[in-house]
Amino acid sequence: MFGAIIGDIAGSRYEFANTRDYNFEMFSEGNDFTDDTICTIAVADCVLQGWRYDALLLEWCRKYPHPMGGYGLKFNNWIHSRNLAPYGSFGNGSAMRVSPVAWGFDTKEEVLEHAELSAEITHNHPEGIKGAQAVAAVIFALRSNPSAETIRNVGGEFYPDFWKAEYTHEFNETCQGTVPLCLKLAMESTSFEDAIRRAVSWGGDSDTIGAIVGSIAEAMYEVPEKLKIEAILKLPNDMLKILEAFEQKYLRKPTKESLLKCCRYYHGEELIPENKHSYLAEYEHHWINEQINGQPEYWRTLEYCNHRLKDFELGDKAPMSLKALLFNRWCHWGGWANPEGFKEWYEEYYVDGK
Repeated sequence: MFGAIIGDIAGSRYEFANTRDYNFEMFSEGNDFTDDTICTIAVADCVLQGWRYDALLLEWCRKYPHPMGGYGLKFNNWIHSRNLAPYGSFGNGSAMRVSPVAWGFDTKEEVLEHAELSAEITHNHPEGIKGAQAVAAVIFALRSNPSAETIRNVGGEFYPDFWKAEYTHEFNETCQGTVPLCLKLAMESTSFEDAIRRAVSWGGDSDTIGAIVGSIAEAMYEVPEKLKIEAILKLPNDMLKILEAFEQKYLRKPTKESLLKCCRYYHGEELIPENKHSYLAEYEHHWINEQINGQPEYWRTLEYCNHRLKDFELGDKAPMSLKALLFNRWCHWGGWANPEGFKEWYEEYYVDGK
């Protein structure tokens, strides 16, 4: 779900003040999560718990009643209504919140079914349902075949020749005006960040275009670690818990062999040999066990981010979660007074092995 959330936050400050600058500032104090992120988290919570989509959507939206940019008028009325009947919408809200469905089920039939279920509680117009199903079906197909051709073929089942159409830069909140455009932007992208920049600099409903394109791009490309950290810094802890639980259950399936490739001192030994790097090997061993057993790690990741260590170029490509564990241990043994000193310690004692 990082793709939808990053796209939403990146586009948030430009929703009502569009930019056409491809090199726009992606994260700033003026950016924040909007209703797109709240609704995406709610759908993810539903998939995790197997609950009704309307129940948890209401719970999350009522918990955050005043997000940046607000809610659409009809959706806001639905949130506060005792009558939870759908209202015939074909707005793009059904498509921007659907991405967790594409990761939470294992067949195209289930994905289409749950995309419809997640949409029809509010957006029961055929176009509203089609928009959600199109986005979910494309993401599901990209999971096994990440390519522009996949977007064209699967997206074309819902919107024939969408890649040939000419799109205007006007503000359009409908599925039929937004989803085909998002498919085309994602199909023409060259990286995750390029997809987000194309989406937001297009203009129009920039946060939702960013969220939909980002959700598709996440299934095509690796999401840069720095963008993940920027998103984490904007989210409250209750959302991070859902994001972590969802990623652990549906998105991360690491093996010990793949994780060992990220380690510098632990090589899979049952008994770690005694030497000057034994304690680092122990930390790496502990990190591998966490990843395989699905132990929470975001409390440490947040600790890592909040000290702005994301700004450091730490000299290698170790995963953020491993660096966060090492940072936590470094601070535990006396580094709290000077958290910025972790960079020097990391490069000297971990990367260079002194």
